[in-house]
Amino acid sequence: MKITTLAGLALLGLMHFACAGAADDTAMVTKQIRTALTQWSQAANRQDWKTALQLWAPDLVGWVRADNIDTYAQQAEFVAHPPPSHTGYTLLKINEVIVEGSLAVVRDTWTRKIPQADGHEELFRVRRCEIWRRQPDKQWKIIRYVESPPANTPAIPTR
Repeated sequence: MKITTLAGLALLGLMHFACAGAADDTAMVTKQIRTALTQWSQAANRQDWKTALQLWAPDLVGWVRADNIDTYAQQAEFVAHPPPSHTGYTLLKINEVIVEGSLAVVRDTWTRKIPQADGHEELFRVRRCEIWRRQPDKQWKIIRYVESPPANTPAIPTR
């Protein structure tokens, strides 16, 4: 066999392993993101806001309905002074995770229980699109998000 043929076969073999490694990385990142979102939901439900804060990157910017902007500093302030009432997260549906290099895009749907003045709880659903980035410590965190309630859903105040 010629040297060029051997080199070509070796290159094909390396490309196969590189592609397989990328698929493994994507699966691993997807699992990490799914786990992080589940842990955030569990932490929020037990009002462990310090743990919940770990989901957000320091450069977080979020658009929360209309003109409300959310930042890491606002999240940290919320942790320092949480409200006395509790909103429970009852369902998290992760619709899609796309991973490319050090960034990932996640589409998910959250369902929350909102306590009402008359004592009953109302369900509120919100759809989100999040951009995640691998941090220097290799953890994946949300750097940007946009959320929107579905059509015909009454607006609720942000926390």
